[in-house]
Amino acid sequence: MATKSQRKICWEHRDAYFGCLDDPARGDHGKCLQEYKSFEDQCPASWVMHFVSQRNAGTTNAGAPIANAQPPKKPMSLAEQLKAREHQKQH
Repeated sequence: MATKSQRKICWEHRDAYFGCLDDPARGDHGKCLQEYKSFEDQCPASWVMHFVSQRNAGTTNAGAPIANAQPPKKPMSLAEQLKAREHQKQH
């Protein structure tokens, strides 16, 4: 079970990742990989899935709609990232 300080750290990293996704200048998962990695590292996997599911549903924990909710893109695996980079180099 997570302590109060662990929960706070997790929530801060979640908010940083979702804030990055909401930033019009960055706004997609590919430009928020650092924030996602920190979110994933600081939160239990079940929490990450829960928070992302809530965001995909466009609701908060209380069930209230999230303003301008944008579902995050599925994180790319390292193999997918390398393949995409190789593809970009070829074109």
